Amino acid sequence: MDTTIDVVAGDYGYTINFTLQNADSTAFDLTGATLAMKVQKQGTTYALSESMTVVTAASGTCKYLPSSAAFPEEGIYNLQIVCTFSGAVVTFTNIKAVASAKVPTN
Repeated sequence: MDTTIDVVAGDYGYTINFTLQNADSTAFDLTGATLAMKVQKQGTTYALSESMTVVTAASGTCKYLPSSAAFPEEGIYNLQIVCTFSGAVVTFTNIKAVASAKVPTN
């Protein structure tokens, strides 16, 4: 999954939507899965794990609601979506978030 998301450092409480797919581009079935978003800022030890929500399991759609701790400062963050099933764990990688600085106000 090669995805880049643009965010603003320090912003939170908005939704980022994802559609997960199998290698053949069909929907990845999330029925029975528990989801987590792993966030790590490149070049640092800063990392956290937050829960995600399945939107439509059969379609592979899910969403992430970043907390105030997700993207606290400018930089590039590596993201992984971890899908935990009974007896299996599937991790989606190659997701990046680019956190830009807020535009200053007068």
